[in-house]
Parts: sequence; C-alpha cells; structure tokens
Amino acid sequence: MKERATSSPLKRILANCGAQAKDYGSCVAAKVPQIERDMCLKEFIALKNCMQNVVLIAYLRENHKLTTFSFTSISELHIYLHIHNKCYFSR
Repeated sequence: MKERATSSPLKRILANCGAQAKDYGSCVAAKVPQIERDMCLKEFIALKNCMQNVVLIAYLRENHKLTTFSFTSISELHIYLHIHNKCYFSR
C-alpha cells in the first residue's frame, strides 16, 4: 500500500487500494455467472485490510499529528495502538 495525500477518505482509498480492488474485481469477473459466497475471499480480505489501513492512518494523522507510518497490516496498527495505550476502535 502506497500512501498518497488526498482530500477525502474515498479518494484516499481509491488512490491507495487500486491494485487490491483490481485483483478482487478480476477474481469475481472470472467466476461469473457461478458466483458463490467467499469464492474470492483472499482478494476481498486484502482489499478490506487496505481500506481499513487507509482510513485508520488518515484518522491518526489528522487527529494526532502522527506523520510517519510503515505498517503493512491492520494487525500491526492494533499492536502499535495497544503498546501506546490508544484505543480508537473495538473488536
């Protein structure tokens, strides 16, 4: 995921998660018309994780003036927040 500065969360997601969206869309398109639940789960999870990372990183940057992140997964963000006693969301 490559972070780019844009104005809205949707623009950030579209700018940063294009590869994951393309992979998921390609997987679904290849399976039409026999689409079943969870048939492209791996691609969907990659897209979902990318979107969550973009939104959470943007939130942290905007609200806490944090400028550098090198997290590659939402799990790494959870660990960072836990270590620094920050609770922004619950599971």
